[in-house]
Amino acid sequence: MRSVKTYSLQFVLFACASIAAIFLAYRFWSEYPRELAAVEAHQQRELESLRQGLQQNRENLLAVARDWAHWDDTYAFIQAPADHDDYVTGNIVGETFRLFNLVAIGYYDTNLRPVLRRGFNLENNEWAPFEQVMPQSLAGLVGAIPAGDPELSVTGWILTDQGPAEFALEYITTSEEDRPPAGYLLFVRQISQDQLSGLQAITRLTVDMRPANQQDTPDTVPLLAESELEEGFQAARQRLLTDPDNAPVAVLSIEHDPIATPKAIGADQVFLLLGLMMVPVLTLTITDRVLVRPLRRNASRIESMVRCEALELLPQETPVYELEQIRGAFNRLVQHVQTQQAHLTQLSMTDALTDIPNRRAFDWTADSLWRQAMRLEQTFMLVLLDLDYFKEFNDALGHPEGDRALRLVAQTLTSFSRRSGDFCARLGGEEFAVVVLGLSESEARRWVEELRQAVEQLGIHHPRSQVSSVLTLSVGVVYIVSPSGDDADTSVVDLMRQTDAALYEAKSEGRNRVKFRVIKVPSDTV
Repeated sequence: MRSVKTYSLQFVLFACASIAAIFLAYRFWSEYPRELAAVEAHQQRELESLRQGLQQNRENLLAVARDWAHWDDTYAFIQAPADHDDYVTGNIVGETFRLFNLVAIGYYDTNLRPVLRRGFNLENNEWAPFEQVMPQSLAGLVGAIPAGDPELSVTGWILTDQGPAEFALEYITTSEEDRPPAGYLLFVRQISQDQLSGLQAITRLTVDMRPANQQDTPDTVPLLAESELEEGFQAARQRLLTDPDNAPVAVLSIEHDPIATPKAIGADQVFLLLGLMMVPVLTLTITDRVLVRPLRRNASRIESMVRCEALELLPQETPVYELEQIRGAFNRLVQHVQTQQAHLTQLSMTDALTDIPNRRAFDWTADSLWRQAMRLEQTFMLVLLDLDYFKEFNDALGHPEGDRALRLVAQTLTSFSRRSGDFCARLGGEEFAVVVLGLSESEARRWVEELRQAVEQLGIHHPRSQVSSVLTLSVGVVYIVSPSGDDADTSVVDLMRQTDAALYEAKSEGRNRVKFRVIKVPSDTV
């Protein structure tokens, strides 16, 4: 017969062994895999943010190329290059390459045959042979033009003699896009350290780039375009960029944001296991309430977020410091990702040239403000502004000066749109729009006239204007006196049609003037 002490010792040994076995089994087969999966999911989201950031850079370059390719004088040049030497001397200059960080510009006909090509060495600030900058043929890079679909818009990466670069190819047509494509415009922009620094600030990754060599293939370096995290959790990894022909362009060396490094057994787990062994029953009870349940709850929430693809904060605090650190770090990560998403959304709603809202932002915001005006029965004013003889301005002074003038006008509009009910945007080309709420008719008339005068007082010299020696505005205004919920059938599209008609009258009556229409919806809408 054994003593109680013996039985107690045996029980303690058995309990400690059982607790140790249960703890280790839980750690290795349940808890640790979930932590590892959460960190891997975070790293996968970081790579996705990097992919989106690089894609946004290419879209920005395509937006600049599209702006150039849809100029009327670009369309005229591609049709008769020999008759438009002034287009080349006014636009294909070193300042253009430096302004947009370009290493090559190419104009091609509808069969992708070169019409005009220029290369530029940004480091030496001098011209370079186009074939040296970009040895690939355009047809070999983007393939044949699809039959029946000549409106070709392509972006991608390419390896140049100055290092990895991104390119954008856009079809050339008129500013109204009422003519079939007459050719294609190619912009090649070097991927600079500033771009990489911007991506690092957004993604929290440390990113380094080097040109790809013959050993860098998709078999040895995974593609950045691949969505799967093939290597699993890694503190650092490499990703490969390829051109549209799948030729290697650059290798990205990526170091992840070290939020947490999952370990199967760490110091915390060892101390916890020792504590469980010293007081088996009590510690088991407390652990279930204090440690296991919060872990399960937060892990369940994280798994639910992954399934629903919607991140949210972990709201419930935990009494364990280490778990609260993880919760706090995860919540900071969620806030960071949400900030990144908001930043990317803002980029998609901002005009790249003037840094004010674009047409997409205007369509959404103007409709929202119109509904607000009807709900609160506020006065609503919609203003369309068009720069007078702006094509002649560009023809005379060049598009870089035209871009500078557009930015100055945009700054003036912003200074006039500082109230909560004011909104301004660039609709495209030389056309802008403003929405203003809550002004009386006399205040509205004075506001519009002061805006027109403010642009005129910028004193931007216009050598070919038929109305003034400086750049001026023609303005069309629709002022709605007392909108209400009964006017819900009237849309912003209807008001835009009215305002555009007023702008047309302002132009036809001599430009550099305001045409102000006061209407009462819905009876006055067309």
